[in-house]
Amino acid sequence: MLVFLVRRLALSLVTLFLLSVMVFLGGQVLPGNVGRAILGPFADQRAVDALNHSLGVDRPL
Repeated sequence: MLVFLVRRLALSLVTLFLLSVMVFLGGQVLPGNVGRAILGPFADQRAVDALNHSLGVDRPL
């Protein structure tokens, strides 16, 4: 029983780590600008920059 629980915990941690890496890489690889996606293609660049700043996507990780 103890072996089963340890194995289950280890697999859960590996799964959580791999899922976290996949989500992080997906966010980094996908192209696009968040502000442009929200405001649309015809929005003023200053408005897009302001939205990106307010959302914090212009700051590095």
